[in-house]
Amino acid sequence: AGAIAHRGANVTVVEALDWLLPRQLDRTGALILKENIESMGIKVIVPGKTKEIVGEDKVSGVLLEDGTLLPATLVVVSAGVAPNLTLAKAAGLAVNRGILVSDHMETSDPDIFAAGDIAEHHSRVYGLWTPAKSMGTVAGKAAVGKKATFPGDPPSAKLKVLGIDMFSIGQFAPSEPSDLLVAQANEGNYAAFLFRGGLMIGGILLGDASWSAEVKQAVEEKRDFSAELGARPSVKHIKKILTGF
Repeated sequence: AGAIAHRGANVTVVEALDWLLPRQLDRTGALILKENIESMGIKVIVPGKTKEIVGEDKVSGVLLEDGTLLPATLVVVSAGVAPNLTLAKAAGLAVNRGILVSDHMETSDPDIFAAGDIAEHHSRVYGLWTPAKSMGTVAGKAAVGKKATFPGDPPSAKLKVLGIDMFSIGQFAPSEPSDLLVAQANEGNYAAFLFRGGLMIGGILLGDASWSAEVKQAVEEKRDFSAELGARPSVKHIKKILTGF
């Protein structure tokens, strides 16, 4: 969208889900991202479900389910990816959304291991480089008889969206009564952190993601902030704890 708009075209992004990047951002962060994108001259419709691509010999528009017709001469569809399970099914392996694997990357056939984007571990298909690399290490060791276990990995993503830095990791939507969410929006930037029992279990940085490494380490190491948060924790306070600044 950014590249096409940069060439001088009028661009509209239509997202079918309730907000942009729902796997990486909460609703508040997504709204700030939307505002930043629209300030660049790109229109964003969210949620918007496509009913029909209109046109005879060539595209002339996109019809949404609510009746909105968007004139268009070019339509780009981004629908994500899914594991190709053809070979796994032919081999008789147990599959769901991916090839089902144990903590040792064993499939339902103990002589076959799977790792990376094709593997489904504890109902999760990661589709990300960092856990894929860890899975591959475990699978390689296990395949030659060494003890190795994949403990799972808090899903994280670091992206640059139209020049806007973004980082997210773990869980960032409260789901238990005791969960503590600390969030702040400031001049197009957004930071949010979720704590459970004093442990940081997830976070979002949008705009200023310069301290993403510290946040990632805190989540992955299950750092306990109980003695440091205080009665009314703020994003500024959390940043100082993690970075010293």
